[in-house]
This record gives sequence, C-alpha cells and structure tokens, in this order.
Amino acid sequence: MSMSDICRLSGTISAIVLIANMPIAERSFAHARKTAPRPAGHAGQATAAPVRQDPPPLRPTTGQTVYSPASHGLTALYYDAFLHHFPAGDSGLPGDWGGDRSAIIEQEFGATPAPPRHLLRDQAAPVRMFLLRHGVNVQLSYKTETLWNVAGGIERGGDYAHEVALQVDTDLGRLTHMAPLSGWTTHLAIIQRAGRSVTHDRVGERAVNLAEAYGTGGNVLAHMVYFYAEKQVLDNRLNIAMGRMPVTLSFASSPIYCTFMTICASPMAFKGTPGNSVWPNSTWGGRIRLRPALDNFLVLGAYQVNPNYGGISGWSWFNRGSTGAFLPIEDTWRPYFGRHGLVGHYKVGYAYNSSDYPDLLGPAPRGTLPPSDRQGIRGSRPGHRHTVWYMADQMLWRTGRTETSGGILFGGFVYNSASISVFHEQEFIGLMMPGLVPARAGDRVGLLLSHYTFSPALRRGEELREDAGMRPGANLKGPQSDENVLEVYYGAAIMRGILFQPEYEYVVHPGGTTHIRNAHVIGFKLTALL
Repeated sequence: MSMSDICRLSGTISAIVLIANMPIAERSFAHARKTAPRPAGHAGQATAAPVRQDPPPLRPTTGQTVYSPASHGLTALYYDAFLHHFPAGDSGLPGDWGGDRSAIIEQEFGATPAPPRHLLRDQAAPVRMFLLRHGVNVQLSYKTETLWNVAGGIERGGDYAHEVALQVDTDLGRLTHMAPLSGWTTHLAIIQRAGRSVTHDRVGERAVNLAEAYGTGGNVLAHMVYFYAEKQVLDNRLNIAMGRMPVTLSFASSPIYCTFMTICASPMAFKGTPGNSVWPNSTWGGRIRLRPALDNFLVLGAYQVNPNYGGISGWSWFNRGSTGAFLPIEDTWRPYFGRHGLVGHYKVGYAYNSSDYPDLLGPAPRGTLPPSDRQGIRGSRPGHRHTVWYMADQMLWRTGRTETSGGILFGGFVYNSASISVFHEQEFIGLMMPGLVPARAGDRVGLLLSHYTFSPALRRGEELREDAGMRPGANLKGPQSDENVLEVYYGAAIMRGILFQPEYEYVVHPGGTTHIRNAHVIGFKLTALL
C-alpha cells in the first residue's frame, strides 16, 4: 500500500468519525453538499476540473451579514455545509434571510426570492461602501399602495397612501474602534406616511386593515418607528436588545407576512390588540434571545404598555399613560429537510398583558341585560389579557439560495382572552410561490385566507344595544361576529430595486357585520429600495 493510499484511507476514516459524531441535521447538510450537482461542460467537450479546495470540517457557526440583523427575532445562523451547497451570489453575502436583509426590507418587500438590490446601487456605491467600512448601514425605501373598492362595501372609489422609510444600523465597535463596544449595534428607523384609507372610506371596514401603508404614524414629517441597542455574546448564543422597540420585531412575525397587505408584520389578531406595539409604533422594552440548540431559538421579552406609543410622531418617549407590562415568550424550531435544505419555521408563543381592560359587553340600557349574560359573559373577572399563538411556515420546493427562495406554505392561529379582546381568534393559511412564470425568477405569487372571530362579549353587547334602539357602537352598521378576507397578489420585479405588485382582496362581512355588503378591492403596491 502506497503512502498516498494510506493518506486517503486515513482521511476517509477521519471523515466517517466526524460525521458519526455530528447532529442529525448537520449530517444532512454534509450529505447535501456531497450530492449537490456540479456544472457540466458542453456535450462532447472535455473540461478540466477546476481546482477546488475542500472546505474546513463541518461545524455549526453563527453568521454575520454586513450589519447585525434583527431578522424579526431570528439570528443569522447558518451552517458551513449549507453555504457550500448554496454559495453566495453576486452580493457576496450569506444566504440567510436574503443576505442583505433588514427590518426595512422585510417591511417594504417582505420575503424575496433573491437578495433585493438597490435601485441606485451604482450611484450610491461609493458612499454606502464608505459607511459600511465604518460600521454604518443605511437603507432608504419608498412604498405606495393604491386600492379601489369596485363592488360592495359602502361606496365605490379608491384611495392612495405612501410610506418613505429610512433605517440606519450601526456597528458601534467598528465605528468607534473601542473594545468595550465590540458586539454592540444600534438600530434606528424613521418613516413618513401620508394618504387616505380605502379600508375606512370605501369599504366601511373598522377592524381589519386592507392596506398596510396607512394607519398610525401617518401625515407627519418624520415618525420614529424604533431606536434600540443590541448586543451579541457567547458566539451569538445569547442576543440582548433594549430600547424603543415594537413587539413584532421579535415576536409573532415573519418576513413572509409582509409580502401581503393584510397581515404585514404580524396577524391582525395580534397586532390589532391594545398593548401589542407593532410597526410603526414602539414602546420601551427589551428582549433576550437564547439559542439552546442549533435549530432552536427561545425569546423572552418585557415591554411597556402605553396606548400613547410616543405620540403621533413617535418621539414623545416619556409620555405618561403607562398601564402595565406586556410579557411575551416564544420558541422557534427551524429545521432543514432533504438535500435541498427545505427550511421551516415552527413557532409557539404566549404573552401576558398586566393592564386592566374592561369587558367588551359595554354599556347597555338599564333593565335590558339578562342575568345569564352577566354570569355567562362575565364569568371570569375582566382585566388582564392572555394571548397564545402558533405559526408555521415550510418550504416545499427550492428555487434559490435564501431562506425564502422557494414555494412556502404557511399558516397560524392567534387566541386572545374573549371578554376583553375585539379579536377573539384568527386562523390563516397561505402560499407564497416564486418563479412560476418562465424567465421571471424574481417574481412571486401569493395567496392568503384569513378568518377572524370577534369577541362574544362584544357581539352580545352590540345586539342588546341594537334591540333597545341604540346604535350598536361607533362607526358600526350592526353587531360584529366574524369576517373572512381573501388576498391574492402577483409581485413583479420590473427592474432592479423596484417591485410592482397588483392585488385583489375579497372581504366577506366587512367589519365583522352582515350589514355591509361583501367587498371586492383591487389595486397595486409599488415598492422601491433606493
């Protein structure tokens, strides 16, 4: 046996021992890397095999993109084998959540089949690269949503709204070259919104937002969304963040949701519940993200509950009006399946809101409230809110290298305390499919169906007031029971940095009442990453 044979045999034995001691998930990535197809030469033409240096032994690592991403509570965790199987493209960034991923990109573009590119990439490259070398990453985007109610609702017509968003992420260690600040980053987001809402004006919907760009934070020059600091320790097995933060940066959210208008950032039953600060609002708070296993994340948080949310501009950080604390906990399992690394995210969470909320039975005329209602609806003492959620998404086929490059089936369930929450329950299911049209790999198709169940206490109180000849409630046509919303879109990447997305929405029981005709809403969303 020659010396070269002995070396090869020794290397083979070492590799077997290494793989045998790997976790199962890591072995699958090793197999994926070995079985990945290699590019072939032209038929009938011999091609010299390129010189390829074998990667280092497979081991789990934590990856950093250009800046420290929030990634809605998920760290930029990846495997060496995964990166070798799906190498970085022309962006030169790891393939985790789209590489150059940020909260701004997630909010404006949602999940993209490929890493999004800047419209002014070439013009702004010298400035951006200078800032990046000094630890500063700047994102600027523009989004407009124009929708028309073409049938049903309260009247026909359309409305326009827009949002200009700026995000600045700073690596304090790189910026200051001070050792104590190594691993510390800050995140700042500011938006400007203006326009009208077809949801309220034309459909008569007062519960579910049909357009994402209109709502709180509108019609002011600069609305502060968040400003917080983040610290990574223990090889990013522990990540701490604190400051002015929306809850949905880290809980009950996914970049997939912001490809849609009706559940962007988080399902409506979660973000539409008082006390749950959601983009573009924030309160004082903090969260700790633990990584007890390579494919598991545990996040614990504590946030102030203040319905003022920093005022209409978001800059009034010390407003009075704090009513309690919002204490969420969420666990995420992120497995990869098969040789193509079909990634999934499976989340379960619970939150306790210590604020006192009155039951939603509301004022009723004297003598009209039967004792059975008082005992049945008010059986549990009104007060603190409990919220439970389960959300999952699973890639079914892969079209690219990022965690959202492929057909993804997703869904979820949100539960709130019935007597004190407008949205008692929400169930939703959807499918996001990129690249269905040949030669349009950057396009995507989305389908989403959501069902909302309103509070039984709210419905009963509205029925009693209506029976007594009173209005059931402000801006209501009748008692609220349940509602269904169907949303379909086709997102076309018409040029670098610009996404044009026609939309169709069908609303059954707008506002949760049968007194408003089912509405057909059409329109489009145009987003630009400048």
